[in-house]
Amino acid sequence: MNQQIILSLILAASMTLPILAQPRGRMGMGGPGGMQQGGPGFMAGYLNLTEAQKTQAKAIFDANATQMEQLRGEMQSAREALEAGVKANKTDAELDQLATAIGAVTTRMTSLQVRQQKAFRAILTAEQLEKLDSRERRGPRK
Repeated sequence: MNQQIILSLILAASMTLPILAQPRGRMGMGGPGGMQQGGPGFMAGYLNLTEAQKTQAKAIFDANATQMEQLRGEMQSAREALEAGVKANKTDAELDQLATAIGAVTTRMTSLQVRQQKAFRAILTAEQLEKLDSRERRGPRK
């Protein structure tokens, strides 16, 4: 019975974790180069970034890209380890440990994304922040 519950949780997590592993578009980031909807050009145009701000934004997102890629690899490895643990009939305690590893990577990814968002917001003017926040409340246009 416990293994059925654990397997159900693993299957549910495997459907949501790929989403969690993606950059957060609602944070004004995501997609190639770190900014949502068409990359840096879209957000730069939307917020009317200066050339200096564009340079700073690119540096912020480029600096985090390598770390995020590494974390995605760690997430994939952690998911594979958990799946292998289920197939190998590991104990509940062992499966809990493997599941905890997924949670730890998710935490690190979220922390990186939030620090990136904070750094990006720090280069914006009050007007740009207001415009960005207004867009995030509405959500991206389809």
